[in-house]
Amino acid sequence: MNTIIVEEARNVHLSYTDSGPPKIDHSTPYTTIFAVHGSMFNGAVFKKLFPLCSRANIRFVSINRRGYPGSTDFTDKELEVFSPTTDAETESEKQKQRVDYLKARGRELLTFVDTFIQKHDLPPISKVEGEMGTKKKCGGIAILGWSLGHTVTFATLADLEDAPKEVQARLAAYLRAHILLEPPTIMIGRKPFPGTWVPAWEPSFTPTSATGLFMVLVSAYYIHGPGVVTLDPKLQTRDPTLMEHVAPALPSKDSSNVPSIYNMTPQDVEEIVSFHPVPRADALLSRTAMLWLDLHQVNYAKACYSETVRKRLLPEMKVVEIIADRTSAVVAGTFWQIWDDNEEEKEKVRKVTGLKDVKDFVEFKLMKGANHFMHWDHPQETMDLLVEILNE
Repeated sequence: MNTIIVEEARNVHLSYTDSGPPKIDHSTPYTTIFAVHGSMFNGAVFKKLFPLCSRANIRFVSINRRGYPGSTDFTDKELEVFSPTTDAETESEKQKQRVDYLKARGRELLTFVDTFIQKHDLPPISKVEGEMGTKKKCGGIAILGWSLGHTVTFATLADLEDAPKEVQARLAAYLRAHILLEPPTIMIGRKPFPGTWVPAWEPSFTPTSATGLFMVLVSAYYIHGPGVVTLDPKLQTRDPTLMEHVAPALPSKDSSNVPSIYNMTPQDVEEIVSFHPVPRADALLSRTAMLWLDLHQVNYAKACYSETVRKRLLPEMKVVEIIADRTSAVVAGTFWQIWDDNEEEKEKVRKVTGLKDVKDFVEFKLMKGANHFMHWDHPQETMDLLVEILNE
């Protein structure tokens, strides 16, 4: 497994799988997607996309976060950030530790991406002639976060202004898309809607038992009520009672899909699912999720809406959320929040500029019939959607 050192002083490294440059000749430079996996399911969860990359003119790099196979685990000292506040420290001091923890994860991903760009001489953003004389972007990179992986991707972009100037300049010349692949509500700093339940929050569960249930719940296909997941604002609802919270374990007359975990062979599960042992940092972050909400909200807001990031540092970057209509309520609720946040930010611009037509801060793409594991159950459709995002 390939690795890149992201902190030389302590020899901290991140492992990754690289599809390599496209083997098919294309008329335009290829685009590289850096993907950051979620909780418990490591970077191999994206492996079905790899055979599709060459034809799509995509290079796909799946990164294993700290504590996952091939990457440096966290030290006991680093994990003290998840321990309760002691008599010797104040809550503000503990919160500062949490801030530093997230900043460190952001720096690690930024270092990885910057190093990879230089090591492999990736093609930067360029423009070619498109239809009707328009200019079409090609080359460059996209950063994709999936599920809990947004903890890292949001932190990376939120703190870009603290990076060395040469790193800022390089990322500005390369980064043209930040893809939000189904972030859960806590990743944008919001509490889940009533009725939502996560095994990791149940104190009576052991990490192993919570993990087993989590695999089914997160990979199930849910049948939500009308208007829960739609891109038509006239049909959208904000009624949590229309969300489905009960995961169907077997196909029924209303469901043709079993949870994605059952579409994996034992060998796939052994390769993809990291639960022997459960990664400590993710388990602790999930159990203490409510303590991190304010920090996640700040990073999400800066990464997606701040003028510093969007206009000054990364003027070529667009932000796109991908949502599936059969996903879990934890993710469907995030879609509502991001949609409303986007409209709120646009309204702020209208009031300042007087313009009626204001560009979206976040664009939205809907994958019909898919769940949280669209890249596993529907790899071709997922790749087609990624290409669509990059070609627009």
